[in-house]
Amino acid sequence: MLKAKPRRSWQNVSGVGYMGISLFSKSHDGEGLKAMVDWINEQDFFSFRVGLSDTLNRFNTPVRAAFEACVKAGDEWLERNGDTLDQIEAPHEVIRWSHWLDNHADEVNANKHAFMFAFGSNEGFRTAIKGDMEAFTKRTQKEASLEYLIEELAVYSVMMRQQPATMIYPAKPLRCMDYVRHNPDSFPNGLGNTTHVQLALHNRAA
Repeated sequence: MLKAKPRRSWQNVSGVGYMGISLFSKSHDGEGLKAMVDWINEQDFFSFRVGLSDTLNRFNTPVRAAFEACVKAGDEWLERNGDTLDQIEAPHEVIRWSHWLDNHADEVNANKHAFMFAFGSNEGFRTAIKGDMEAFTKRTQKEASLEYLIEELAVYSVMMRQQPATMIYPAKPLRCMDYVRHNPDSFPNGLGNTTHVQLALHNRAA
């Protein structure tokens, strides 16, 4: 059995929580997801949001019908893991990536333009983005997509402006997201309202 623990020492976390789901991550499926839900239930969240970034993966899916393939993969993920998500004790909701593209299109697109401008003009941000792209390529042996990272930042800036939250994830934050979080005056607002809790999954006795 797996148990989730923060990488650093934390007191109980309260307020609004957010867990972004990486669709093809083993940590966000089955036993790994269950361990993180158990940890979430040990905290003092008064509400919780789960973000399924299914259609974001269309940028890294080399097929003609990439969007439809990602929707199908998201459907399958929800079918496998819906019962685990139902165990979150705080009032919670699951929001899929296309919600933001469909219902907040103007703001998302404006944010994309702002982040692309920053990529060309802000050396620190550009270095962070390129570091994330290089790490992704080394980890997956697939070419990283700048469009993927720009859209991720654009959407997260919308959702975290709308509802600031503590972000739960089983890895370090992206370099670019951390850069934006610590330089909020230079970018679309939103990510400056967040903190990041990195969870690690450990084996424990049954």
